[in-house]
This record gives sequence, structure tokens and C-alpha cells, in this order.
Amino acid sequence: MEIITTSAGKKRRAHNGFVYTMKKTSKSTIRWECSQRAAKSCKSAVVTDINMTTINSTTSHNHEGDQFHVEAMKLREDILSTATANRGHRHRQQRATGADNRQQTYHSSG
Repeated sequence: MEIITTSAGKKRRAHNGFVYTMKKTSKSTIRWECSQRAAKSCKSAVVTDINMTTINSTTSHNHEGDQFHVEAMKLREDILSTATANRGHRHRQQRATGADNRQQTYHSSG
């Protein structure tokens, strides 16, 4: 299982091609429900320990997993974190110029 953070800052878990949304936390466990619960009436859930390292129980899905959806979510998270790290600059390059190595910053137009 791996954690994916949405653009809204919510935690999701990906496991075997399925995505789960955090539903309930207790002192020792976290309950994750299938992200397709409303769209496909899927009642599947996973219960992990509080550290999210061990799966304590799981129930079956009523639909197939979608690894492409999981990969798209991970890619979206990577793009968002890169954009945040660059403070919204679309593309930024620096190169040294002249003998005194002054820095010039170039921004792409597209």
C-alpha cells in the first residue's frame, strides 16, 4: 500500500489497483473505504494499523481494479509537488554568464 495525497491535501491509499479514502481513525487502526463507494456502490474496505504498515483486514470489491487510475493519481501528485516546489514558475532555468558567474534567470513562454 502507498499513500497518495490529493490536490485538496487528503490522504488516499493505493493497493492492488484500487484506491481507498481514509474514513475513520481509532487509537490503533485506520479504516479505508473504496474510493468507488458512491459511484459503483462498492462496500470494500481495508483496515490498517495506525502506522499504516500492516493490513489487518480487507473486504472484496464489486468491480475491477484500475492500475491506470492509480498511476494517474501518483503522476498528478508528483506534478503538484513539483509545481509547489517551484512556487508556480512554469519553467525556470539558470545559467552562469560572464567571467564573474553572475546568474541570469530565463522563463519559458510556454
